[in-house]
Amino acid sequence: MFSDRHQADERRWLRRTAIGSRFAESETEEKVMFNRLRPPRDIDRLLDDVDRLITEGVAYARTFSRPYSSRPAIDLYDTGTELVVKALAPGGHPEEIGVAIEKNTLTLQGHYGYSLSEDEDQGLVWHRRDIVSGRFAETVTLPVEVETEQVRATFADGVLTLVMPKVPAARTKRIPVQG
Repeated sequence: MFSDRHQADERRWLRRTAIGSRFAESETEEKVMFNRLRPPRDIDRLLDDVDRLITEGVAYARTFSRPYSSRPAIDLYDTGTELVVKALAPGGHPEEIGVAIEKNTLTLQGHYGYSLSEDEDQGLVWHRRDIVSGRFAETVTLPVEVETEQVRATFADGVLTLVMPKVPAARTKRIPVQG
């Protein structure tokens, strides 16, 4: 079906692209471990970082040097009277998550994922490893100031939810139009 040259080229390509792979050089078995690459997601995050670097400048650039390996997916929306933030931290625990608000800047820090003890990890042969774990730190610029004393934070099923009432001056007011 495929020529020997094609199969040899494919093996070389696998060796170059498989991150942390182990190969058994027998004809009957090849063990390969891949770390899943998701180019569209990675490119989107890169573009988000570049956009934030341009719009937020030096303050955002300083976060690149932090020893955190990833950042959580975050949603931020406005209900009219409150801002709501939802951040994914799968495998995290409420006591490992830090939330700070100063003026209109929200900072989230914490741990996500899981880790195996040295005893559990010893001698394992990974066939697939997509779940990452580590620490995160993310700074979000809020569009308006919030009442910091009335912020409610909950953590359930790996999702951190912050409900932040807006200061009265920043709340949406409906103005009826007379005709």
